Amino acid sequence: MSAEIEEWLDQLGLGKYAKLFIESEVDLDAARDLTEDDLKDLGLPLGPRKKLLRAIEQLCGQPDEGEEHPASTEVDPAAHPGDAERRHLTVMFCDLVGSTELATTLDPEDMHALLSAFQETCGRIASEHGGHVAKLLGDGLLIYFGYPKAHEDDGEQAVRSALEIVEAVQQIETPDQRRLQSRVGIASGVVVIGEILSGGGSDLAAVSGSVPHLAARLERAAAPNSVLIAKSTRQLIGRLFNLEQEQALDLKGFDHAIAAFRVRGSADVASRFAATRTAGGNAFVGRENELGMLRDAWAAAVDAEGQAVLVSGEAGIGKSRLMAEFCNAVSGEKHTRVRYQCSPQHIHSPLYPVAAQLRRAARITGHESTHEQAEKLEGLLRQATPKVDAVAPLFADLLGIKDTNRYGDKAFAPEQFKALIFDALVSQLKGLASKQPVLLLFEDVHWADVLTTEMLARLVSESKRLPVMILATTRPEEQPSWLELSQASHLSLNRIRRRGAIEIAENAAGSSLPSGILDQILERADGNPLFLEEITRSLVEGGPTQASVAAIPATLHDSLIARLDRLATEKDIAQIAAVIGRTFQVDLLVAASGQSDSDVEDALSKLATAGIIFELPGTRQDTYEFKHALIRDAAYDSLTKAARANYHHRVAECLEEHFPDIAET
Repeated sequence: MSAEIEEWLDQLGLGKYAKLFIESEVDLDAARDLTEDDLKDLGLPLGPRKKLLRAIEQLCGQPDEGEEHPASTEVDPAAHPGDAERRHLTVMFCDLVGSTELATTLDPEDMHALLSAFQETCGRIASEHGGHVAKLLGDGLLIYFGYPKAHEDDGEQAVRSALEIVEAVQQIETPDQRRLQSRVGIASGVVVIGEILSGGGSDLAAVSGSVPHLAARLERAAAPNSVLIAKSTRQLIGRLFNLEQEQALDLKGFDHAIAAFRVRGSADVASRFAATRTAGGNAFVGRENELGMLRDAWAAAVDAEGQAVLVSGEAGIGKSRLMAEFCNAVSGEKHTRVRYQCSPQHIHSPLYPVAAQLRRAARITGHESTHEQAEKLEGLLRQATPKVDAVAPLFADLLGIKDTNRYGDKAFAPEQFKALIFDALVSQLKGLASKQPVLLLFEDVHWADVLTTEMLARLVSESKRLPVMILATTRPEEQPSWLELSQASHLSLNRIRRRGAIEIAENAAGSSLPSGILDQILERADGNPLFLEEITRSLVEGGPTQASVAAIPATLHDSLIARLDRLATEKDIAQIAAVIGRTFQVDLLVAASGQSDSDVEDALSKLATAGIIFELPGTRQDTYEFKHALIRDAAYDSLTKAARANYHHRVAECLEEHFPDIAET
């Protein structure tokens, strides 16, 4: 299969892109269904995309005369969502400090090598954090976070990559041994992104709006070797970083002083929930029964009847809040607490949560010498096991501590390492449990790597007769096999009921709310505690107006659109459905989209599986509804004004032509 796609691309003169197709499991048959959006997601530039689209048309063959072809549906190109899109984006400008001086003092060849090293370093680090290098600017780079695919932590990853870039660039030296310096500016907000053609060339993924201008101005205002972020980015990152507010800046092109924050470094946090939620938080509402169930499980665990509880629910439903309240409830009882935090950026990093927990518990910052790191690690291990000499080399290997004088240079085969490290972790757990009850916390296991998932199952099975409680949180995707064990239980969180939702909203507002505004908040949040809090806080900051209630809070933008971006080929259908409304009929959607029944039904099936929509039972026609009003709004808001007008016009025409009863109503 891979040979066929390689041969086809070679014939088109595009053989260098074969690896992208093979890695995405696109064979020659699948290539027939590729759209321009798909090719964008694969990372192909404009020219190769256009060439491939022509070749795909030939590959598929022309439809028979008179045969209706979905692609033949007449659509205004300027309004097609694939051409331009409204997105919430975090934009980074990264610049090499003193490049003009370097250029005048260095040989041109040496200067070229330095610029190449600088660009490669910045681009590599940004890509590792999900960034998209949009443009190389000689001595700088323009980087997007949130395009072509959004992630729910784009703001955080932009700041993390910026700190790494500043540190890495300082390791690059000129021929006369001067170290390079850089500076970074970051801003976030809504932009229009798409291809802008000018001067016979293409500015790929060009952005319109004030956000890139603000990022560029902040970069110019930043001191050498520093990162300056806008208030808009500050709102996205919570307390994950140590920040210092600068004096308000008067920046060219902006008619008011701009608040800016200098990033000093990453904060030492064990839980993403604690770091990303507002200090103090809201009152704990509507989960008293669930908290009682966790207290009962803890009581059994303390009596050496090991317990494992999986708390599942959709994003924002309150899993981490329940875990935090439970930890507060047992904080006065004698026990050892170990927290493992899984990360969306480390799904493919074996045992990342374990390594991160060890570094944090041992206070290893990475700035110590290898000897000092080993000393800290062994000091931590002594608290759980007397056999430090046996397990220290394993954990040192996991943490990348290369102390050959201490541990030798023995390399472990993967299966051998897995068996030994699992045994060591079980031994560590038993050692801790022999002294006092242990509470193991696993946050966001839907982001766990394969080895961490296996390790968690092993710890659950080994803890049955130990004073150990394992509490894990996950989204309602695949359920782990260890739930079948007798000591395991599953706690699924549902949406908060109206009375609790009112209490959460008014607590977030700090006072009672007008009934009309409150009803709109409740309808849009639909019982999701996070949505309730963020919509209300956004409203309080902007004033209780119709517009502020309707706006999606910036803190929710990325997580909402990320769900749609995971389904690139189905996103168009979701956007057209959003134009129809939160509830929509399949027949109308088919007519408005211009696609075949089978294509639309396939897209709806995938959207339902992803938890974006669900089929309404008991309706005469096939009818679906967006799972949340905010997901529908995110899909709608991602359309440009031109695309919205175009789709509204098409929906209206379809209603008049095919659904006269609805049109009359």
